[in-house]
Amino acid sequence: MATAIRIWEALLWIFGAVFVLPVVVFLWREPSQSEWRQATATVLFGLYLLAWALGVVSAFGMKRATRWARPVGWIVASLQTLAIPFFTPLGIFGLILLFRGAGKPGTLPASARASRSTANATRIVIEMVVLGLALDGFFRWARRLGYPDMSSLPAALVTLWACIVVQLVIHEAGHALAVKLVHGHIHRFQIGPLRWRREAGRTWMEFVRKFSSAGSVAWTPGSVRQLARQRLLVSAGATFANVVCASIALALFPRLSSLGAPRSWPWAMFMAFSGVALLSNLWPGRKGYRSNDGAVIHALLANADSRRLCEVTLFQSMSDSSELRPREWPGADLEWTLTLEDVEPFASHQSAILHAACAHYLDAGDTSEAVRCARRFHDLAREQPKRCSPDGFPEAVFTLAFYGGDPEAASDLWARRPAGAQAQFELAERLASAAIANDDREAAIRRAWECSDLYGSCGTIEYLRGQLRRLETGSLASISTRPLRRV
Repeated sequence: MATAIRIWEALLWIFGAVFVLPVVVFLWREPSQSEWRQATATVLFGLYLLAWALGVVSAFGMKRATRWARPVGWIVASLQTLAIPFFTPLGIFGLILLFRGAGKPGTLPASARASRSTANATRIVIEMVVLGLALDGFFRWARRLGYPDMSSLPAALVTLWACIVVQLVIHEAGHALAVKLVHGHIHRFQIGPLRWRREAGRTWMEFVRKFSSAGSVAWTPGSVRQLARQRLLVSAGATFANVVCASIALALFPRLSSLGAPRSWPWAMFMAFSGVALLSNLWPGRKGYRSNDGAVIHALLANADSRRLCEVTLFQSMSDSSELRPREWPGADLEWTLTLEDVEPFASHQSAILHAACAHYLDAGDTSEAVRCARRFHDLAREQPKRCSPDGFPEAVFTLAFYGGDPEAASDLWARRPAGAQAQFELAERLASAAIANDDREAAIRRAWECSDLYGSCGTIEYLRGQLRRLETGSLASISTRPLRRV
């Protein structure tokens, strides 16, 4: 039954694309025909689009074995059965699946997880349809207002790209402004390959060759009051900034002639268009260990455990900007987070949880527990590397090499770290390199101390310096016990 559901879902998307995409082009070009034919085409397009979208919802519910899967599936199958010619066999197949019991409780195991690719595909389709209709509406509106035509297609594409970049800057600036409103500290502001960083009193600019997103803002709270609310405001601030900018552009669009700038209507149109497009960030989505704004907002509003986990992680991150040490993190909260690492939707935070536990136990002197967390981090890096944050690799490597007595596992873990990704503090990377340097560990320790001189003081830096002192002491002890060579 599960295989049949997957086949039905795949055919649904294939045949849906065969019909829906040509209809979108058909409506956008405005063919010359009678009004009733235009209305009929619009109704058919809406009917097919509804069946297309609901089919994904039905397949989603069948995978989760939810109660609403069967009624939604019947509606979808009925709509598809009315379609000619593509959806008729698919609709009959859907009726057969429902008659055979697809979607009933117990058909699939309770631990079955929904397909993220299905949710992402649904989001992309909805975005394409909404943005296509929005563009068509803007062009019709511009003709009614009597605006001049665009000069050329390349110029329009350049304008669109420039507006998207501006909206991305506004998006990240909204995050940064929200951080300042909650009296937080910004550690990294990135737009494309350009990154501004400030860590423990040290500020510099750098270019990043590989980046996973168009922009990002790394921050830590300035106070421990209402941490979950601070995270909610910071996550929602970017989308609010995009909405404000798009609303201003939309309000100016019909008034450009009176302002004496009718030829600038493409800029106003694309600014409003790109602002609406960035609203898709509110659709919950996760990629590896990263969650978008929509996933964060949804988790904070819908789950009490998510709010508690958010408060714990934000409190731990304050070590990067204050004198708070990792050993001062509440042990009860840390043990609670360790019980959530394999539970959805907390599994995406698994590497961060293990990283925090390793740092806490190292700073508290409980090396056995730190080694255990480091080994679990190593297992996660081997099994699911995309879910490992690069910040956790240095501490885990140092723990395995220095306290775990397993330099081979430490070297293997260090080789698995993401290419081109830097840890939050360069000192942590130097510390890991010194721990696995067999040939010239003294020189590696010296380079780590030189790197440490570049930073100021905060809880994380002092914790790393403490580990560096232990590494230096252990290295000197190994030198003193090393047998002398005879000449």
